[in-house]
Amino acid sequence: MSVIPRISQKVKNMTQQFLNKFEIFCQQHQLLHNGDKIIVGCSGGSDSIALLTSIWLLKEKYDLSILVAHINYHLRGEDSNKDQEYVTNFCFERNVAILVKNVNLNSTDSGMEEKARHHLKQAGKTDKGDDSFLGHLYSAMVALVLAKGRKKGET
Repeated sequence: MSVIPRISQKVKNMTQQFLNKFEIFCQQHQLLHNGDKIIVGCSGGSDSIALLTSIWLLKEKYDLSILVAHINYHLRGEDSNKDQEYVTNFCFERNVAILVKNVNLNSTDSGMEEKARHHLKQAGKTDKGDDSFLGHLYSAMVALVLAKGRKKGET
């Protein structure tokens, strides 16, 4: 049974091509290893959902343990809450563990991006993952930025 149900063959082929390229990239950069614990920072945007989906589709092949870290900064009002609900439901439907943290940041705070990164790193420390993955969107095209996280035994 396909994990990509009810979509056109063309979309299935494109999805499989993307997944193949993603896996080759991970192999070339030694990002995935059998039995890894992976922490995926997921905002709910298309870039981080694409990243999470790609890792999830490789879960069985690499015997991965996945934890999704979603941090709701409440910067966009109700839209922030909708993102949290979307990510939570996405994970629930796929039986993926999720950690949700609510943080109140003000968009006018200086160093807001650094504070946001700090909270994401702190969320990752709770599960001692082998690797952390973050997705970012550049222009109108999805570019996955994979950030190598802590390896076993490092602090």
